Amino acid sequence: MLSIAFGQSKYYVDNLSENIKRGNRQKLRRGEYPGKAPFGYVNDPITRGVIIDRKRAKFVKTAFEMIADGKNPVDVRNYFLAEKVCDRRGLSATYYDRIKRLLNNTFYYGVFKFNGEFYEGKQKPIISKKLFDKVQQNLKPRKLKSNKANFEFLGLMKCGECGSSITAEIHHKFYKRKGRHAEYIYYRCSKKKGSCNQKYLSGGILEDQIFENLKKVALPNSAAQKFKIWANEDAQEERKLSAGQIEILKVQLKEAEGKIDRLLEGYLDKIIDPVEYQKKKNELLQMKVTINEKIKEIERTGNNWLEPFLEFVETASEIEKIARAKKKDISLRNLVQSVGSNFFLTDRQLAVNFKSGGFDALVPPAGGTRSSQFFRSTLDWRNIVRDVGKILQRQTEYIYIPNLSPQN
Repeated sequence: MLSIAFGQSKYYVDNLSENIKRGNRQKLRRGEYPGKAPFGYVNDPITRGVIIDRKRAKFVKTAFEMIADGKNPVDVRNYFLAEKVCDRRGLSATYYDRIKRLLNNTFYYGVFKFNGEFYEGKQKPIISKKLFDKVQQNLKPRKLKSNKANFEFLGLMKCGECGSSITAEIHHKFYKRKGRHAEYIYYRCSKKKGSCNQKYLSGGILEDQIFENLKKVALPNSAAQKFKIWANEDAQEERKLSAGQIEILKVQLKEAEGKIDRLLEGYLDKIIDPVEYQKKKNELLQMKVTINEKIKEIERTGNNWLEPFLEFVETASEIEKIARAKKKDISLRNLVQSVGSNFFLTDRQLAVNFKSGGFDALVPPAGGTRSSQFFRSTLDWRNIVRDVGKILQRQTEYIYIPNLSPQN
């Protein structure tokens, strides 16, 4: 009798478990999250879906914007503490680990993870995928040796003669007359690839050369304002032609959806294993979300190059202010890396290859001076706007979709 009762109990539990799994699968197919809503959202008892918690969503968005602007999770925690941020149960949301999980949660841009697999959710996003990706980039750990704290430009350059990395060292000097000690930083070739004739360069002179290189791509405020006006004029004209760009993206979107369907067929036919299926499906889903965001952006602005172009103008304009004032309270390394690459040191002179598609167009011609760059004809400035706009348009009008469908 007891065994019969146990058997009935097991049957009930198994049946209940299967019903819950079936219900979860149905919710996942509809894009509904089958669990407790994360911070910033709330479970709607009427629709059984997830809706935005307007009281707390603003803190989520601010947290992501802070990290995108160069802050760190500790700064977000201090902000949460100052605002006394709590969840709906009254529990503090200021724990460091909780903030880290929040900043890594794809749920906030419309994609959620369940049992190791990503799904496109129906919930309204709090942030864009572009902002999320920028935050993930800023959150990546930076591998620095303990002695790099004193050498801002260590690892930035290579020797122009032998190709070895540039190392740095500190020299100490005592001035008897003034009775003080001084430290000086010098950069030199590490000579790891053999003998080299290059001499050392002081850190102060290197900073001055970086400022001089930044001036080459600096944009005065008057020119920046013209750039914005001209760009908006071009954008107005291209809004009429934006339908073609949307059609291209819609074709790519359909292609991505088709690959997801074929991937599912391969998984159901046991052509592809579950781990590989989840990995490839997640990649395609992320691609699909990116394409959808670009379509919405074009529908909203009429093109997909104006926003990155305006960001380029803002950066070049900010560089003008920094280079002119020679500000020391900013990271020169990060700034110069944002405009150039392949830094070489030859005969105590820093050479920079400015990034194509914008900053290289601002560099004055060979033998030109900073003033000649600023006082070019209006036609030259107008051509720069058009050339950079075309490059940015080519870079954003096509999204590569890898061939991730199962192979027969």
